[in-house]
Amino acid sequence: MKKIALLCFAVLFFSCQDSSTLFKEHQSIAMLRWEKTQPRIFSVEVKDNKPVYSATIALRHSSKLEYGDISLTIKMVSPSGKEKIANYIMPIRDRKTGELKGSAMGDMCDTEMIFLEKITFEEVGKYSFEVSHTMKEEIISILEVGLIIQKLP
Repeated sequence: MKKIALLCFAVLFFSCQDSSTLFKEHQSIAMLRWEKTQPRIFSVEVKDNKPVYSATIALRHSSKLEYGDISLTIKMVSPSGKEKIANYIMPIRDRKTGELKGSAMGDMCDTEMIFLEKITFEEVGKYSFEVSHTMKEEIISILEVGLIIQKLP
């Protein structure tokens, strides 16, 4: 009976995937402590380089996260080895009110930020996205770091 329920859940999950989503993955952070020396690396297979895409970074964190902003570095490496590195500031809390910017459910909060609004991939093949933070110390209360790439209409 458990196998049937699991199979039904898997079919439902995969049938609900948005066809415009090229890639969506979240990686867990051990012990809720994201060290500076622990970048999250995502491997994205691009089969069609004609569409225009957007790329979003996603953080799942505890509402107890103390930072108002998190500094990130994202390195994108093309299949031929071309590197593009950029720094971003991801807002976590409203500067005036201190309220969390993401959607919260209980003690968990999901915060997303589009870091590439309109991107076309120059090549077909595997791209690597390396996401790391540049804060002074480890970030406590991060559960997951995610990457979402969607085709724009």
